[in-house]
Amino acid sequence: MELLGVLAAARRRGVISARERRLLLELVGACRARPGMVTGRNGGLTNRAAAGVVARRWGVAEVTIRRRAARAIGSLAGAGSRRELWPVPA
Repeated sequence: MELLGVLAAARRRGVISARERRLLLELVGACRARPGMVTGRNGGLTNRAAAGVVARRWGVAEVTIRRRAARAIGSLAGAGSRRELWPVPA
């Protein structure tokens, strides 16, 4: 299943909020813009460089972005392990 499908299913099922979905997508975009950013835990989504890019856009601290992203990723992981995201409705 691709990322957009997982995030859409998670959003429909209340696993993550619309804001968390947007945050994760912005972090993915920041990582894709600079491939060297994709390092560390959570596929690089919570690294300081990517979080810094998004934090500046959102007008919050980098640590806030990292904390929110880690929480959203944890929610996705928990739902995935409980098989709450499958099957994904069309």
